[in-house]
Amino acid sequence: MRREVLHGSVSLERCAGYIKVWHTRSARTASEAKLVCEAMDDAMKEWSLNRLLFDSRDADETPKEVGALIWGWMTEHPTLERVATVVHSKELADSVNIRGVGKELRIRSFSASPAAIRWLTLLG
Repeated sequence: MRREVLHGSVSLERCAGYIKVWHTRSARTASEAKLVCEAMDDAMKEWSLNRLLFDSRDADETPKEVGALIWGWMTEHPTLERVATVVHSKELADSVNIRGVGKELRIRSFSASPAAIRWLTLLG
């Protein structure tokens, strides 16, 4: 099952135990970011899933305001258990991991999908 947001720039796909969020273009405004967050909320409820895999390897850079809004959504979300991100370099993955630890999120970033999926689908 799949749904698209922002005219196909972001897609949500139901996978075994998680939702894959793939995007070719980041949300550029706060209103676009809210649409994406609402779509993720709806998908999490409809599909009874509370783990997300963001595949950001093909996405452009996220504006600071938009990134802050999405981090806030993840930090405050009452049922979100775990978030894995796949980015284009180990250096960027390390940076996201440090930021996630500072925010006490169950978030990890990876430079390859198989490792992200293994971590994301761990029990507990």
